[in-house]
Amino acid sequence: MGTWSFLGRVDDQVKVRGYRVELGEIEVRLREHAGVREVVVVAREATPGDNRLLAYFTVKAGEEEVGAEELRGYLAGKLPDTWYRQSMCGWRVCR
Repeated sequence: MGTWSFLGRVDDQVKVRGYRVELGEIEVRLREHAGVREVVVVAREATPGDNRLLAYFTVKAGEEEVGAEELRGYLAGKLPDTWYRQSMCGWRVCR
């Protein structure tokens, strides 16, 4: 017959603290913020089996600095809290 090889997921869904999280959906919502130009959200394993999310973003030219608390507040009501509030371990501004 043949063999099957599991190559992993073809979407951006990861499991963080027992919840399935769509990284691409978080990126889309963050890009809608007026001060954010580009963003990438990645899952990093803090300790074996403990994924945390990290957002890297650039600020639009001429815009004021955007902070982590501002972005967390912006995501409130747009995404489930379990996707970002407790699992986001860092926000990095890239220049």
